[in-house]
Amino acid sequence: MLVNNIGAMFADRTDLGGVEASFVVNHLSPALLTELLLPALRAGAPSRVVNVTTGAVTLAKKVFDQVEPPGGYYGFHWYGRAKLANLAHTLDLAKRLEGSGMSVFAADPGGPPPT
Repeated sequence: MLVNNIGAMFADRTDLGGVEASFVVNHLSPALLTELLLPALRAGAPSRVVNVTTGAVTLAKKVFDQVEPPGGYYGFHWYGRAKLANLAHTLDLAKRLEGSGMSVFAADPGGPPPT
């Protein structure tokens, strides 16, 4: 089993290798790790991949014809955008691995309990 549970948000724009840091940390790193571990996960089937997501995907600007949508930097937007990409990867991976003995899930832990 692989559980990708990562979350980082930056108040000010931060780049890692020329790419916005929230996208690198929240999407690219778990997607790459998952892809690199697929051979081992296949060999150990039945196996699972669980990507922890968030309701913050609703905060992402859904602009797909540009790498960076218009407007100033807003940390929650970029966090949500990265988690939306993570969710899209989860759905794609589930489809690619259908019938392989591997299951792929997205899990949203939800917000804090009401007080």
